[in-house]
Amino acid sequence: MIKRKVEEYLGKNVLVKVGKDEYIGVLEKGTGYETGYYHCKGDKREHHWFRSSHINFITYISFKDMLSESLNDMLSEA
Repeated sequence: MIKRKVEEYLGKNVLVKVGKDEYIGVLEKGTGYETGYYHCKGDKREHHWFRSSHINFITYISFKDMLSESLNDMLSEA
């Protein structure tokens, strides 16, 4: 995905699809060592960084949707 398009979502709650994986959280841009990479703060795999070129799909997601997704994850693990 084009870097300029991805950066429109910085600081927002988003759903990001990278390959077969999905990440939900606040999109942040890396600094220092992670320059050129992005990640979703608040995702259970928060330390997974990806480049804009690896993103297949990105969209805004509401806080309510984020909570229901987290609840579904917790129930599936029980």
